[in-house]
Amino acid sequence: MSSEANLQNTRRKRKDWIDALRAMAMFFVVLGHQIKGKTAFFVFTSPIKIPLFFMITGYVFNYNRKSTAAFFKNLFFKLIVPWLCLTVPFVFFTSPSNWAAAVPKGLIDILTGVVAWYMPCCVLAEIVWFFICKLCKKPLLISLAACTIALAGYILSYFHLLDFAQINTAMIAQFYILFGYLFKLFEKKIARLNWIHLSLLAVLYIGLGILSLILWPDTYIDVHNNFYYCYPLTIAMIIIGCFTVFAAAGRVGEKESFRMPRIISFLGQNTIVYYLMHSRNISLLTFALSLLHIELPFVVLVCCKMIAAYVLCGIEAAIILRVCPWILGRKRIPSKKSKT
Repeated sequence: MSSEANLQNTRRKRKDWIDALRAMAMFFVVLGHQIKGKTAFFVFTSPIKIPLFFMITGYVFNYNRKSTAAFFKNLFFKLIVPWLCLTVPFVFFTSPSNWAAAVPKGLIDILTGVVAWYMPCCVLAEIVWFFICKLCKKPLLISLAACTIALAGYILSYFHLLDFAQINTAMIAQFYILFGYLFKLFEKKIARLNWIHLSLLAVLYIGLGILSLILWPDTYIDVHNNFYYCYPLTIAMIIIGCFTVFAAAGRVGEKESFRMPRIISFLGQNTIVYYLMHSRNISLLTFALSLLHIELPFVVLVCCKMIAAYVLCGIEAAIILRVCPWILGRKRIPSKKSKT
């Protein structure tokens, strides 16, 4: 009984630190949408934020699931339903007289990734990864297949082929998902690294970022558009950056004395709400400021936008979880009264 409790405790902690990684990556995404043009910020965060999300997918992927039907059922309720429920209703937020033109275009934009590009890309990436694992099975074959598909995806994106619904980007994402898979595979060996090793990796990452700013001062990685300005440097930053934050989070999260703040867990478990809703919530603040004829300094405005986004998205996520949790792929939690 004791060993079973310890196992459950370990799983809980692992989920907590994974949630923290999701929360961190989403913070970079939301903040990045507010400070476009600030090159230094993107140079240091772009190699981490989107690749880290895919790496987490490779790490938490259920490799024991053999049934194709079970996989698609889980994908539908955990990813597709939240995506569509949090985007499709807003297509109708226009004059009914414009529905004939606006609604079909809005739906197509959602499904093809013109709006919220990461969602169709993530769905396709998980489908591709599932069949890679199902067909290849052995780690070496999985690695070769994932790298081959990622390379093919980059070649296709270079010639702007299969841009539709981010298909080529989903192919490239197999490399990031593979990285998470390999991290999980060699997790025990990676756990032997101490803080000195991780600190050296962090210093190396910062050094590569500074080198990037010196040699390529006006550019940065753009995963959305599959732009990698210097292959050796950008790949090195992605691998070193994601590996370092992943390993550091794991070391902290696995400590018996560590307790993840509930707010961080909440943010990490509801990143899909923050991703799909933050722009609309920020637009409410922008509209209010324009009505009041208030102009704020850039830094103050960014801070206000971030606060508005996180507060409103948090409220929306809490309401959804209380009223209709199925929208986020969750089951309704019985109340204390019903338990008693």
